[in-house]
Amino acid sequence: MPLTLSVGKTATAQLTEFDAAGAVVPPVTAPAYTSDNTAVATVSGNQVTAVAIGTANITGTDSGDGITASDVLTVVDVATSGKLTLTAN
Repeated sequence: MPLTLSVGKTATAQLTEFDAAGAVVPPVTAPAYTSDNTAVATVSGNQVTAVAIGTANITGTDSGDGITASDVLTVVDVATSGKLTLTAN
């Protein structure tokens, strides 16, 4: 499920694997997580950090059985609105 974070916020990645009947099964090996756009989001272990505005695909891979899944992270600015004040000199 796609996620939106503000710059500086974090999220936890979790790869969930399923058998042919759709039941959740444990991973064969500890999943490795990556970002396809480290200028927008970095990954350390399973912790994802939003570093700049943009989008990144976060991918989890279980190398033991070759299961891979990705999700989209959208990073937005912390500010949501602005105000300009004009003052006479």
